[in-house]
Parts: sequence; C-alpha cells; structure tokens
Amino acid sequence: HHFGWPQLALRRWETYLRADGVLRDAHHAMHIDCDALVVSSVLRDTLLSVASFGVLHADNAHYQGHEVAGFKGDRLVRVEELPGFMTEARSLGGEGGGYWDQACFPEYCRVDPPYNRAQGQRCTMEGPDGIYYFYSGIFGGSGWWMIETLQTLARWTGEDRARGFSGARVDDESYLNRLFWEEPPSSILTCAFMYPQPPHDAAHPWLWTN
Repeated sequence: HHFGWPQLALRRWETYLRADGVLRDAHHAMHIDCDALVVSSVLRDTLLSVASFGVLHADNAHYQGHEVAGFKGDRLVRVEELPGFMTEARSLGGEGGGYWDQACFPEYCRVDPPYNRAQGQRCTMEGPDGIYYFYSGIFGGSGWWMIETLQTLARWTGEDRARGFSGARVDDESYLNRLFWEEPPSSILTCAFMYPQPPHDAAHPWLWTN
C-alpha cells in the first residue's frame, strides 16, 4: 500500500520489522536512505564493535570531542584530535542549551534546532531538551538493538497517528532525535560520514581535515 508522504517515511519502521527474523540473526544492521550515494565503506571492524551509532546533521554545531570523525587504520579518530576543534564553547544565543555554541560559521546554522515542538506528540522536545541533532538518513547497531529501536519508533508513530497527528516537524527524523535524546547511541559520528565532501554551508570545515 502506498501511503504518500509523510506516512511513507513514518511507516518504514513497520516495514523493516517484517524482517525481524533476519534482524535477529544479524550481527549488525544499518538503515540508510535509498537515494544515498555510497562512496566508501563505513563498516570497519572498529565500528562494527559498537552497540549502536548515529550520525550528526551538517547543521549540528555542538561537539564535545568524543564524536567519531574518521579512521586511521583500524583506529577511530575523535573530534578532539582534529585541528580547529573548539574546546571552549561560546554562546551564540538561541535555544537548545548550547546547541550552536561551537559553530565556526554561525551564519550557516539554524537559530533554533529543528526539533519537533508541537504539544502532545511523543517526539516533541521541550525547550531545554537536546544536545545534538541527528540525521535519520543513516544509523545502525546490533541486530537486537535495531529491532528494539524500530519497535520503539513504530510504537511512538502509531500512538501519534491514533491521536490524529499525520506527521512531525521533520517527520521520521523528529522521532529518531527524540529517541536518541532519551537513549543516546553508543557511538556518535560526525556529518562527514553523510557528506564525504563538505557542503557549501558547512559550519565546521575542520571536520573534513581528517
């Protein structure tokens, strides 16, 4: 059945769960947008050893230093190792508890993180909630972690659909960001994993120096 947008995106979790038998047997599982152009392997042994991972959005401007920026051999390179990493946050105003504090080029950043703010939805983020903003286009983890994640996302979207909500501010991405706020992935990857080359409006050009 073709549901149309945004239900097509919001019901993808239910579609994936039809393959729960495959997921239960999988060592690792990953969701990636069907229109993504894969230019390099990200499934190194070092990444497959983590329980779960999420990828930060290019608009995300908050980094604590532990985020994964790339690889050197089989070793994970952390953001704190990159030239240009700001160890001291500077306030730029706006909401989100320091969300944009470390932007090199704040003019390319949103003033307000694109979290869902509508009242009464399961994916809603209140004023102080949130540190990062994640892509919904790529995330993954162990097979069991993926099943539990998909079950939670499917339940939340189903509950909101029953309450009359047909979508969210950024639809499936809004639900994933709420889930990662409550249960952060064990490893956080920078947006360089989604954009192999820096976009023209990259707020952090140093993320691509690795």
